[in-house]
Amino acid sequence: MFDFILSLGIRLASAAVLLGWVLSALGQLNGRGYLCAGLPLLALIGIVSLRWPGILRRRPIFRTWIRWWRRRRILPLIYLATFGLIVAGSIWHEPNNFDSLNYHIPRVFYWLAQHRWYWINTPFPELNYTFPNHEWLTLPFFLATNGFHSTVVINWLAFLGLPSLLFSLLRSFGVPGRLAFDWMWIFPSGYLIAMEAGGTGNDLIGLTTMLAALHCANRFVTSGMNSCLFDALLAAGFFTGVKISNLPLAVFVLIILFRRAGLLRARWFACVIALALAALVSALVPALLNRAYSGSILGITTGCDQAQNPVAGWLGNGMILFVTALAPPLFPGANHVTGLLERLLGPGLDEWLKQHYTKFTLRLNELPQEETGGLGLGITLALVLTLILRARCRKTVKTAADTRRLLPWQKAVWWGWLGFAGLVILARLGTGPAIPRNLLPWFPVWLAPVIAFFGCDRTARTFVWRILAPLISLSIVPALLVTPSRPLIPPSALLRLMQAGGTSPASLERVRQVYDVYASRVDPFTAIKNELPPDVRILGLISDGNEPRADWWKPYGSRWCLYLQSETEVAAARKRGMQYIVIKEPGCAQYFHTDTAHWLETHQAQPVKTVEIRAFASLPPFRYTLARFETRGR
Repeated sequence: MFDFILSLGIRLASAAVLLGWVLSALGQLNGRGYLCAGLPLLALIGIVSLRWPGILRRRPIFRTWIRWWRRRRILPLIYLATFGLIVAGSIWHEPNNFDSLNYHIPRVFYWLAQHRWYWINTPFPELNYTFPNHEWLTLPFFLATNGFHSTVVINWLAFLGLPSLLFSLLRSFGVPGRLAFDWMWIFPSGYLIAMEAGGTGNDLIGLTTMLAALHCANRFVTSGMNSCLFDALLAAGFFTGVKISNLPLAVFVLIILFRRAGLLRARWFACVIALALAALVSALVPALLNRAYSGSILGITTGCDQAQNPVAGWLGNGMILFVTALAPPLFPGANHVTGLLERLLGPGLDEWLKQHYTKFTLRLNELPQEETGGLGLGITLALVLTLILRARCRKTVKTAADTRRLLPWQKAVWWGWLGFAGLVILARLGTGPAIPRNLLPWFPVWLAPVIAFFGCDRTARTFVWRILAPLISLSIVPALLVTPSRPLIPPSALLRLMQAGGTSPASLERVRQVYDVYASRVDPFTAIKNELPPDVRILGLISDGNEPRADWWKPYGSRWCLYLQSETEVAAARKRGMQYIVIKEPGCAQYFHTDTAHWLETHQAQPVKTVEIRAFASLPPFRYTLARFETRGR
C-alpha cells in the first residue's frame, strides 16, 4: 500500500507541473483550464496507477518495521506527537514563510493575471529565475480554496513520507534493521525539517521527492517493474525543478538504476518515454527560459546568491553548516555566542569573507525559525552517539547478499560524486544563513553512508542509545511550542517566563520584536490598505521588493500590483488608470534618486497615509507612504 500511495503522489505532483506548463503555453492558466484539463488527467492517473502491476503488493521491507513498531513504540509515538504539534500550529496560524510571501505567492498572481507564465518586470529577480515546480503544485490548491493556507498540506504529506523513505535508503546501504528503524523516526525531528513541515517552504518537498526517487530506483532494481522506473525518473525530474541546488542529486538516482544497466537497455522504449516526461517536469524547462530571458540558465548575472571566491564559499558555508549543526532548539544566549564567533574570526577574515561572500554571517537566533538554521544539535548528537557506540561492536557480522543493497562500485561512485558535487555547490552557493535550508535534500545522501559505515546492530540495543534516542527526538518539542512562525504557547507567557529566569532586557526586547514581526508578517500593510477604496484595481509600488509583498494582493485577486522603476513605467501605469501608489523610502531613492516628498510634488500626488513598517526583526522599520494622484494621467 505504501508503494501505491507514493507512486500516486509522485504522478499527481508531476501532473501538476506538466499541466501548469501546458496550460501556460495555451494561455489558459486559470480555474476553467484546470477544471477542463485537470479532471480528465486525474482520472487517467488513477486508472493507470491502479492497473499497473505490483503497486498494491505489500513489501517485506516495511513489514519489518511494522513488527518493530509493536516492540519499540516510543520513537514512533514521539514522531506522531511531533506531527500533531506541527498540524496544530499550522492550522492555528496562517503560514508566514518569508520566501513564500515575498515571491512564491506573488508570482502565482502575476501568472494568473496573464493566464500564463511570463518574465515579470520586477526589481526582485527571484520572482523570475527561481524554479517553479513548488508553485505549480500550490496553484491548484489556491484555485480550489481561494487562499494559500491549504498548501500546508503539501508539507504535511512530505513529512509523513520521510520515515519510510529514509528507512529504505538506510537499508540500501546495509544499515542494520534496528538502527535504521530508530533513525527513520529521529531524522524528522531535525529542527529545520519539523519547522518547515508546518509552513509553505519548498525545501521539504524537495527532500521527500529526492528520497522517493531513490526508493523507487531501488524498487526497480529488486523488482524490474517499469512502474518503479517511471516513478523514479518522474520524482528525480520533479525535485530538480524545485531548486537548482537539487540538480546534482539526480545523479544518485542514476547510480542506483545503473545496477540494472542491461535491463535498462532491454527496455529502452520505456526509458525514453519516462525520460521525456521527467524532462518536462524537471529543471530543463525553467533553465531554458532563464537562458532565453537573461542569457544565463541561472536567470541572473549579478551573482547576488553566489560566492565570488571558491575559498570564501567553502570556508563561509562550512562555518555556517558547522554552527547551525550545534545550535540548540532554544538559545537565549545567541547574541553573546554570535559576538564571540565574530571576535574569533577577527576583523580581517570577517571583512574578507563578506567582500567575497556578500550574505555571509554567523548570526544565531534565540528562537527556532524555518528560514534559517539547520538540523540542529539533536541530529548532531544522534550521529556522534552512533559513532561513539561503534566501539561496542567488536565483531563484524557477515550478512547474506541482498539485491536491495548497493554494490561496492556504486558506493565508491556515490562517495566520489558526493564529494565533487558537494565541493562545487559549497564553492558557488552564497545564500548565507539559508545555506542549510537550501542543502536540506543533501543531508540524507551523506548521512546514510556515514551511518552505514559506523553503525551496527548493537548500537540500537545499548542502554545509552535507548535512553538518549527518545530524548533527542523530544528536543524538537520546545521549538515547536515557541517558534515565532507558529507559537503554541502565547508569546506573552514566554516573555514573562524569560524575565523571571533573569534574561537580560536587551534579549527580552529582541525576542519581543521577533514575535511582533512574525505576528504581523502575513498582513503587514493593513494600515495602508485600509485607506484604499474598495474599487481600486491597480496599485503602483515603488519599492526594492524585499518585503512580504503577497499582502498587497489581498483580498487575493482583487487588484493588480505594478512595481515601477522609471518615469516611463509611471506614465504607462497612469494611462492604465493607476490612481494610488505606495512608496517605500529606500526604493524611491534607489530608482528615482530623490526622496518621497519631492517625488510626490513632482508627480502631483497627495499623501494619504504614512506608516513605518518593520519586515525584519534584525532591521529597522521602513517608511511607506500611500499617495493619490490628483489627475488621471499627465
